Order: sequence, then C-alpha cells, then structure tokens
Amino acid sequence: MPAIPIGLVARVGRVGTQRLGVPLVLVRADTADPRPAAHERALLKAAVPAAADDDALVLDAGFAIRQRREAGATSYVVRAAKNVTARRAVLPD
Repeated sequence: MPAIPIGLVARVGRVGTQRLGVPLVLVRADTADPRPAAHERALLKAAVPAAADDDALVLDAGFAIRQRREAGATSYVVRAAKNVTARRAVLPD
C-alpha cells in the first residue's frame, strides 16, 4: 500500500505554557504528479495566502528559493545546513 504524503500548514499557538500547532491547511500530494517538488509547490501555494501579514513561514531546506519566489513568499525562515552561506544580492538602504 503506497504512502499518502500530506503537507501541513499550521500557526503556532499556546494553551497556558504549552505551545502547539493549530492546523490551517492540509495539502495532499497530487496523484497525477506525486513528485516531492510538485507537492512542495502546492504546499507553498496554500501556505502563502493562509499567512497573516505579520507571519513568517518556517520551512525546511528542501524548499528551493525559486519555489518560494514563485509562490510569493516574502517573509520566511529556512532551516539550512550548518555550513550554509547566504547573502543579499543588493545591500539594504
């Protein structure tokens, strides 16, 4: 029996002192195109509109920069390798 990949978009909430994820959107992988890259694009496409103005998406390193730009994600944090090098193409004002 094959696996059914499901992506989860959640907002971090709090009950007392316990932090927990409040599910906003569940995205199932498309059966016509079950590749991980296609599922990641669909997940980002659902996550960007679900995010509030002051939210930042927290993503794993598997989400490519191109996918994030195509989805319109502007505020995000990416978990990357310890030896990652990052820079801006243009210096901030």
